[in-house]
Amino acid sequence: MKTSFLIAVLIVIAYNSFGQMGYNRGFSTGYKKGYCYKKGIACIEPIPPIPPIPKIGEAMDSYQDGYNRGFEMGLQEGYSNDKQAYKTASAEPIDYMHKINLSDIYELANVLKAAKAKAFELSSAGNYQGCIDIAKAGLQVNPRDPEFIMLIGNGYLNLRNYSTALMYFKKAVKLNADVNLKEWISQIEDGTYQKQIEQSDTTFKSENLKDNIRDLKKQINQTLKDKNYIKALDLANKLIEQENSGKSYELRGYVEYLLQNYSESIADYTRAINIKPTPNTYFFRALCKEQLQDFYGVLSDYDKIIELGIPPDNNDMATIYNNKAYTLVRLKRYNDALPLVNKAIDLNSNQWFIWDTRGELYFQLGNYMKCIDDMTKAIELKPDQNSYYFRGLAKIKIGNKDGGCQDLSKSGELGNVNAYTEIKKNCQ
Repeated sequence: MKTSFLIAVLIVIAYNSFGQMGYNRGFSTGYKKGYCYKKGIACIEPIPPIPPIPKIGEAMDSYQDGYNRGFEMGLQEGYSNDKQAYKTASAEPIDYMHKINLSDIYELANVLKAAKAKAFELSSAGNYQGCIDIAKAGLQVNPRDPEFIMLIGNGYLNLRNYSTALMYFKKAVKLNADVNLKEWISQIEDGTYQKQIEQSDTTFKSENLKDNIRDLKKQINQTLKDKNYIKALDLANKLIEQENSGKSYELRGYVEYLLQNYSESIADYTRAINIKPTPNTYFFRALCKEQLQDFYGVLSDYDKIIELGIPPDNNDMATIYNNKAYTLVRLKRYNDALPLVNKAIDLNSNQWFIWDTRGELYFQLGNYMKCIDDMTKAIELKPDQNSYYFRGLAKIKIGNKDGGCQDLSKSGELGNVNAYTEIKKNCQ
């Protein structure tokens, strides 16, 4: 993000301003190299101490002189700390600042160094207020320290306190007129930086929301596979809180359907249809309406699918024509149902339930031989209690009592309670 990049820029600016002389830069590099000499890749480079005053014969603008001096001191320090890992600064330097004898310049320098290390650490970890507190304590000791000033400015910038951030950045510029920092100040003053941050935040929130939605959908699909429908419903509610879309309502509607909460399922499928109608939403809403015996509502939804000419998922148009025909059978509109079920068979003659629908329809129309033929074809594809039931009744109607009673018995074995009522009437 833009903010992380700014932190890196500010850190580079700070170190460049604090150690701008060649000797100082060389000392810092040499000290770290000397400290880790022959310690391998596992060595953590320490924060170098404040560069000492050059010796006679060493030049302030000589990078090599600084490097040699730093390497020597780092090597000596590294040997003395072979058994002790380098530790990041704690908050102790801040309290110690108020107790230190300011006449001890070397000790003061070490405390300031440790304080800066801790401030950088907190800033990198996102604890901007903590960074500000430590840097302000450092300014009590050294009010003109550009590193502390910029750390404070950066902290306020990340806390979106732009006016205070600007104040500290301008102080830093007065101490060290850095062109890059001036550019940042200009961007903050004209609002460019804030717009970039807002855009970045919006993008981050959008991507994060998409990740959450994908994760929720995966969890819902898994809970459906596990048949944990209560948990799936809870997840679906959370999904809708984050994504008010037709797909989300459709998914929750399906969970409600599996829970047999048909009214709630119809409401969700209706919301999905109002956003974007699909054959799937009409199909499952029709199934729910059928359970509540809203047969005219069922016919309306199947008509919508036929009008679209697109079958719902995992189905074909033959199923839609069959289902509409069977709804008309339940409304006793047999003549209206017959052409629809005939069309269904023309589209797909391999579905047992289509033959079963027409067989029941023929029974209601009194055409018992055609009923027996259709139910026989249905049973060949898949034995079902309804097919045996109506074939049994049709056989009894044409005088085949033995065959009919056997079919009724088979229907009862498959779970049809009504079959035993007919056995008592016809098979004694």
